[in-house]
Amino acid sequence: MAVKRHAICGTLPAKVRHIYDVAVLYPRKDIQRFLEDGDNLKHLLRLVKETDTFYLQKRNISDEYNPDTAYNFETWRNRLDNKIRSRYEKLHEELLYTNEKQSLNAAIKVFEALNALFKSIGE
Repeated sequence: MAVKRHAICGTLPAKVRHIYDVAVLYPRKDIQRFLEDGDNLKHLLRLVKETDTFYLQKRNISDEYNPDTAYNFETWRNRLDNKIRSRYEKLHEELLYTNEKQSLNAAIKVFEALNALFKSIGE
């Protein structure tokens, strides 16, 4: 949800590490087990949306982003543009403890999988 918020609000270039975190955590067995529990996942997503709503109201942040809407990756996928790609694929040079170049295409596949999962539970 943070990646979606930053993408829509235009602050993602400074927060591309969030993309990395999602892409690295997603395949973990414990995360996959958690994601299989639709009821708990739906509950967590509801809490995140409520927290985001409170946060945005308190800080008077962009009306362009409504945290209560569906994840709907299709509507903000285009925000993962060449600028984001360049910053993301260079994370290993400035932030990560690896020489491995990151792949935005691989990360996009994770967001697509999450999108399908969230749709399946009505989020």
